[in-house]
Amino acid sequence: ALNLPEKALEGTISPYISNLSFLQVLDLSNGSFHGHLLIDFSRLPQLKNLSTRKNNFEGLIPQTVSHCRGLQILSLRENHFYGSIPQFLGILSELKLLSIGGNRLTGTIPVALANLTKLEWFSIGQSQIQGHIPPELGSLTHLMVFNMQMNNLTGTLPESLFNLSALWDLSFTTNQLTGHLPKDACRFLPNLEQLYMGAKNFDGPHPTSLSNATRLQVLTAERNKFSGPTSLELGSLSQLTYLNLGKNMLTNVPGNLELSILTSFTRCRMLEEVYLSKNLLSGILPTSVGNLTTTLSKFDLSSNQIEGTIPLALANLTKLIALGLSSNKIKGHLPPNIGQMHLQVLFLYDNALEGPIPLSVYQLVRKYTSNIGHNMLIGSISSSINNLTSLQRLYLSTNRLSSTLPPGLCELKDLWELYLQDNSFTGHLPLGLGFYHDEPHGYLCKQAEWR
Repeated sequence: ALNLPEKALEGTISPYISNLSFLQVLDLSNGSFHGHLLIDFSRLPQLKNLSTRKNNFEGLIPQTVSHCRGLQILSLRENHFYGSIPQFLGILSELKLLSIGGNRLTGTIPVALANLTKLEWFSIGQSQIQGHIPPELGSLTHLMVFNMQMNNLTGTLPESLFNLSALWDLSFTTNQLTGHLPKDACRFLPNLEQLYMGAKNFDGPHPTSLSNATRLQVLTAERNKFSGPTSLELGSLSQLTYLNLGKNMLTNVPGNLELSILTSFTRCRMLEEVYLSKNLLSGILPTSVGNLTTTLSKFDLSSNQIEGTIPLALANLTKLIALGLSSNKIKGHLPPNIGQMHLQVLFLYDNALEGPIPLSVYQLVRKYTSNIGHNMLIGSISSSINNLTSLQRLYLSTNRLSSTLPPGLCELKDLWELYLQDNSFTGHLPLGLGFYHDEPHGYLCKQAEWR
């Protein structure tokens, strides 16, 4: 074996490595090697593991690799190899891992790869591969990881891929794939833990069969054209930690006054991040939102059609650090117990919130960004604002705030964006509050509007 991973080596690789005829492992990972891979692999017939990942190799994948018939691991990812995926890879029948993504590979996926019946790991992500996904790949029954994200693949997803019952990681995000997902998309994927299918043009309903993937931990389907009611069966995914369905056309269950998917999520006790922004979700926030798991740290429902008030029970989510409810139709007062939370990012702009800013807001001492602009808030900014020592961005523009600006604003040393325009403030700027010309992000209301 020749193992040189992470040895801070650089330069080109000597072709004399070809003389090591009994070599079984050649690992050059995580180095600074460059140039062409000028090794005659036909003279290394016993090679089982070839790894050059994370280097700067370039050129075509050497044709002589086809002579390494016992090769089990071929990892060439994150280099500068170019050209098509070689057809000869299909004769390396012992391959278990084929990872060639992160290069400049072009062309299509060879159907010959369906001959690799022992393949467990197949990754071609972050390349320039185009064309359709061969349905013949559905015969790779041992496949556990299939990563084809960030390419230029077109057409529809072959239904045969969803019969690969050993899969635990399936990623086809950021391609040009279109069409509906099969109705039974996840019915035969009991081991699936991660499913990435964002940034494409899938449409139609979200398959209810997702609930069959009971081990699912990560589900991303953002930036598609999925429509219809959000599947309440998602609540049965007890292992789910990360969910992103943002930027689709999903709706609430017809006839439900409350946003019922949130009640469904109360069964997902491992959730950490939920993103449902930029859909067509309607209804009011149920009080059951306070029963969501306390592991939840990021929760985004911005840019929907949510109505009603913010439930007091929301403050039960004590580990929540980022909350987005912007651009909805939420009305009423800000919850007075909001200070019980540990929010660092709070987005409530573009709603119909009214009343004064609760004093408890000024207890969010770890808050970095607060945007509650474009509402109907009244009253003054409390002198307690100097408690927000970590505050970097504050947006209060387009409300009905009045009175003078508190001197405590000057004590916020990390503040670099302040938006206060379109209010009814009076008096003078606090001494020391100002913005340099090379810091254009700070905007105060015009002096004429303060009076």
